[in-house]
Amino acid sequence: MDNLQPFPRSRIQRTRTGCQTCRARKIKCDEHRPVCTQCHKGNRSCSWFMEQKRSRAPRRPNATACDACREKKCVGEVNDVCERCKALGLECVRTRRDVDSDSPPHSDYINAAQNHTTQSVHTHSSHHGSRRELSLPMDHTSSNHTALGQLPVGNELEDLVQLYFSSVHHFGFLTFIHPYHFARLLDEGEVSRELTLMMIASATRFGAPVTPESIARADAWADAAIGTLIPRIYQGYGAVQLMALLLAQHYDMHRGNRSTSAYLLGGNCTRMMQTMSLHTFDRTYPADFPSQQTLSPLLSREALRRVAWSTFYLDSMTDGGRYGSQTVDEHAYRIQLPCDEESFLGNDRVVTEPLFPGQVLSNVTADNLPHASLDMSAYILRTAAARRRALHFAFRASYQEQSVERLSRDLLALQADTEEVFAALPQRFHFIPDNLLLHRNRLTTFILLHVLRQNLFIILGRAALQIYLRDSTKSALVSQVRRNRITRALAVADVVSEGLRHTICFDPHIGIQAYVALEILLFEPRRLASEDPSIDPKAAELVEAITHLLTIIRSIARRSEFIKHLQSIESCDATVRIS
Repeated sequence: MDNLQPFPRSRIQRTRTGCQTCRARKIKCDEHRPVCTQCHKGNRSCSWFMEQKRSRAPRRPNATACDACREKKCVGEVNDVCERCKALGLECVRTRRDVDSDSPPHSDYINAAQNHTTQSVHTHSSHHGSRRELSLPMDHTSSNHTALGQLPVGNELEDLVQLYFSSVHHFGFLTFIHPYHFARLLDEGEVSRELTLMMIASATRFGAPVTPESIARADAWADAAIGTLIPRIYQGYGAVQLMALLLAQHYDMHRGNRSTSAYLLGGNCTRMMQTMSLHTFDRTYPADFPSQQTLSPLLSREALRRVAWSTFYLDSMTDGGRYGSQTVDEHAYRIQLPCDEESFLGNDRVVTEPLFPGQVLSNVTADNLPHASLDMSAYILRTAAARRRALHFAFRASYQEQSVERLSRDLLALQADTEEVFAALPQRFHFIPDNLLLHRNRLTTFILLHVLRQNLFIILGRAALQIYLRDSTKSALVSQVRRNRITRALAVADVVSEGLRHTICFDPHIGIQAYVALEILLFEPRRLASEDPSIDPKAAELVEAITHLLTIIRSIARRSEFIKHLQSIESCDATVRIS
């Protein structure tokens, strides 16, 4: 008995859920509320502690893992491709997720621009929590909501891609993505993330109804794509990355980064295209290129040529085409112009024509391939090349570094060249009512083609004025040149009015041409009226044309910061004219 140890005293477990009075008296409380039994018997005040639920801190996500590995609970490296993505050949994309990433996103903008059915879509603002109703064209309402900068999924993504191919795809010159091949890759989940982001960003800014929320959403997608794309192209790139960068250049040109990002992106596009020798594709690459087993279906021979031509077109339009801004030499191109849309969609290997008629194509006629007609966009490219030559001549004339006689001779030669380009347009592409119906699915391209064609003669007229005003013996020609410029400006207004009547999605570059035509109609009639009293600067024809031009400038200015700047100048010009 003496060796037995005393039995350890058990610890009394006391609850902490009793009332405060019983716990202070150290007696058991039956926890009956609002007054427990012990307090009721003793006629005491029964007070209770305030309930405070312990809040559990949210689990911190692994910020170093890429998106694909985070779904599989794997850890990746921050500065390099993770092992899992490298082994599976996946694109390793890391997304920074802020604390407020679960806040309600902006509204969805879906469906093609051609559908006229409207429904109400509720928009949630992540900053103010306000709810607004927007009237948007749509086939059905998408229930998928994605945070800003995140790639949407499901029907929302499909509808935005469809909107891209019904609007931005027809801008000049961006028709290098094969719609059917892209749709198949999208279904298989093998499409480039950056290219898709730039497509839906462009579709939302230029094709969807304009609201502050839609523009913010488009900018977030563009920032996500460009932020990932730029560092990678300095490590290695391909034609798909060039496609995305071309869309990025076009996008930044119209969101206010014209003199910074857009210029630099244009230079990158040119060097990438030249490094891959796409401007000499028909001479550089073998006849059996590409192998469909190793390359993306987006990289067909025709698509690669179109990427090169897109680089040429966007370079030609840099800074309005001003001399000295271009980085591409038109004479360095040794590839055929784009084929018709049916041959492109059908993946037919065909032969077309070079940029300059009469030039011999390299390594395309040896295969005895069938000949195909030129696409409408091919004539836009020829017009852009002629416009480039006209702007270069106008630059020479403005600096007055050569004699009037030499400039006059060069002007006549350039006018003959322009007339030849103008007359080479086939009948099926003439601006007549039947062709407006024939090309109703591509009116965006059709309208742009004819606006640029009229702008050719406006540029030549400006150069002629700079030459003739220097020589008193040619003063009699000045009035005729002014009348011709007014005629061409009225033609631009007529073309634009047809686009307004058909409610098409306008290429933003048309806003620049509309502004040039507007300046002519505001000031040239007044100059003529000072010499000829029979000229009425406020004639009904002029007023109607000015109305159409003002309408399109103000419409495009809502989507393009560059055109918005021109709109402010236009307001000043209109004030001067009225006064």
